[in-house]
Amino acid sequence: MVVRLSLFLASICSFATEVYATNVIVVMTDEHNLRTISSYRDHLLKKYPKDSVDVWGEDVFVETPHIDSLVENGVLFSNFYASSPLCTPARASFLTGLYPRETGAHYNHEPMKETTKTWAEVLQYNGYYTSYNGKFHLDGDAKPGWKEEKERDFGFNHTTYRYNRGHWKCFQELEDGSIKVFNSLQECENEFDNVEKYYSTDFLMDRGMEFLEEMAKEKDQPFALFLSLPDPHGPNSVREPYKTMYSDLDIGLPPTAEAMILRDPSVPDFYRQTQYVKYNSSLDYEDAEEYIASLNDIDSLQVSQNKQYPLSKHAKSYFGMVKLIDDKLGQLLSKLKSLNMDDCVIVFTSDHGDTLGEHGVINKGLPYEASVGIPMIINYPKKLTGKTVIETAYSQIDFTPTLLGLLDIEDTPQGYMAHGVDGSNEILQGHEGDGNTQKPKLSANNDKIIISSHQWRLDESAGLGWLAAIKNGYKYIVDYEGYPTFFDLNSDPDELYNAISMSEHKEVLTSLKDAIVKYIAEHGSSYLQDEILFLDPPSCPNKNDVLKLLANGGNENQYIYCNDVESDRALCSISEVRNHCPISCEVDCQDSKGEIYFKGIVATCEDLADECQLKEISSFCPQTCESNPCSDDSNFKFRKPNGKMSNCAYIMKNNFSASKRRTKFCKAQVSESCKYSCGFCRDSINNDDNFEYMVENSGVIITCDKLLQFGRERRQRHCERIFDGIPVKDRCILSCGNF
Repeated sequence: MVVRLSLFLASICSFATEVYATNVIVVMTDEHNLRTISSYRDHLLKKYPKDSVDVWGEDVFVETPHIDSLVENGVLFSNFYASSPLCTPARASFLTGLYPRETGAHYNHEPMKETTKTWAEVLQYNGYYTSYNGKFHLDGDAKPGWKEEKERDFGFNHTTYRYNRGHWKCFQELEDGSIKVFNSLQECENEFDNVEKYYSTDFLMDRGMEFLEEMAKEKDQPFALFLSLPDPHGPNSVREPYKTMYSDLDIGLPPTAEAMILRDPSVPDFYRQTQYVKYNSSLDYEDAEEYIASLNDIDSLQVSQNKQYPLSKHAKSYFGMVKLIDDKLGQLLSKLKSLNMDDCVIVFTSDHGDTLGEHGVINKGLPYEASVGIPMIINYPKKLTGKTVIETAYSQIDFTPTLLGLLDIEDTPQGYMAHGVDGSNEILQGHEGDGNTQKPKLSANNDKIIISSHQWRLDESAGLGWLAAIKNGYKYIVDYEGYPTFFDLNSDPDELYNAISMSEHKEVLTSLKDAIVKYIAEHGSSYLQDEILFLDPPSCPNKNDVLKLLANGGNENQYIYCNDVESDRALCSISEVRNHCPISCEVDCQDSKGEIYFKGIVATCEDLADECQLKEISSFCPQTCESNPCSDDSNFKFRKPNGKMSNCAYIMKNNFSASKRRTKFCKAQVSESCKYSCGFCRDSINNDDNFEYMVENSGVIITCDKLLQFGRERRQRHCERIFDGIPVKDRCILSCGNF
């Protein structure tokens, strides 16, 4: 490595800037739970109860003195968030200052657009020599995908040790310059007596220190070094002595996991969308209590899809990986000092978090703090003296403009832009001449709001998702297929209780909703144009959590879920059950006083009277839709010709032709109760049975009934066509629906 880098530096040193510039080192870990960094734990303990901080048990934590030392002459961001808690989109935002959707790297394994400008390109433009070591995850599917070609450098001069993706435990550089990867630690240990020089964290950090030694020879050449470590992301295994360093820790199931399994309180709608390992949340209450007891008794935990997931073993290895990272950072800091290069900007961060058992989930993808919240520490002794904790909400889109602001860089290459804001003024505020390192300075802009999202659909294949607006102390989450959630983190740091209906939060909630709507208008309108998003919940939805009642004269507990009520309506004679399950008990509900995002506008029930055919609208506006002649009766059931019972939705979902609907199903009471599905609602939403048109070039004749035989995308394309000056969707209103 030293020879190759020396030759390259010799070729560029003549381009070094004449002006002294500050060197930059960024250390990024992968999937890092910020509670495992002791400086973050210390800060959380000042704000929240101890059992909300030490979630794995009494005093179960990791000491990270070297990471913590960066705060001594630096800043700790206590509310820094991933733009999306997933590797590829998070890294894209961190490098560019753009929301993931604008980079092309919206989901894992998507390649970032080659035209996207990164902060490395801006530094390069200003005379910096730049190097990237480690995981990149922005070059598509390539695995490992070592960087070889000159294209797709994204502003990094030296990329010999940059690979695309994969969580390899060991690397070996061969004589021909190629790098061998090891899939598992066991495979590595089988080949080498001592794996220390090959283990991924050691290998990449050692290459980084070699880079520093070479750069020390080029005194006038400013540089930026990005060290992207694959740990502590799984597979959870680490070399000795870290493998057994925490073997004596008594690691328990986090209380939020127990609450999730018991559904007490209820699980938010966004929770069901996680694709990652989670514990069983579909048990009856009595079985759930027994299940939790078994999880706390054994080292191997039964979770979804019949997998065994050893949380205790997993967490102990995870802690070991974090400790190794901290020790290697200590070596890096010592190297900088020995080279007289310790006046640089040093950034320690991660791409996203890891719930590590909290809320019954392993890994990432959810808007909980442990998943979407990430560490961000910036050390800059040249300008920062003493400690600062910034409680203002920031996200990865803010990093690029903030870094450039700290470096006083204003000259940018053509095409550079960022969605984020420059936070350097808040970082620098009050630092000049402040040498008090004992008591950290606190800074908070409680009005700043950041946006985070996950799996937010771009097209039909992108799946479900959520969108969150977050400010200091508060978090509002819109779910793509459910109702919104609002957490007051000040009073509920465990994120267990949906406080969306509490009147004291009205002003905060309004600001967060406005931020969501603004984001959709600026970055999501094209793919959310015809979607329905609940900005508020209905006035009386079924509750998802357990209802505990006293039975048999108060001598024993009875546990009821709304699903139980569907099969035993006699339960609705109990007032507590009617209040808990108003939909299941067919309680007359009021229209919601809240809002829905629909067809590009924020709408209330007053605006939605003509959309009652949609179940989402009818559940949100039950009074409006009850008097609307254009809706189906959602409670009506009828017997099909085969003798089985069905409802109005069956008529629509099977794409029956209008004539078949009327002759086979829509007779007598069915036609009255299923007005929309039968096409008898009113003339304005019927198909024009006489309308037909010919498709160009093919000669195929299309009728309104024919449209119902098409898939969603094909039907939408036809519905948007115009014939004789009239859109097809205005002729085939029933078939086209809301297209």
